[in-house]
Amino acid sequence: MCRKPLSLRAIQDIKYSRENPPAYMGLVYERPKLVDLSS
Repeated sequence: MCRKPLSLRAIQDIKYSRENPPAYMGLVYERPKLVDLSS
């Protein structure tokens, strides 16, 4: 159900992480699911 929106969010978060790595770390703490997508 929320798999598609999560994927889009993850892509945007990953793109943002490239510009602001520290911001990505904060997102990882709040959303551990992003780690699974990146790994």
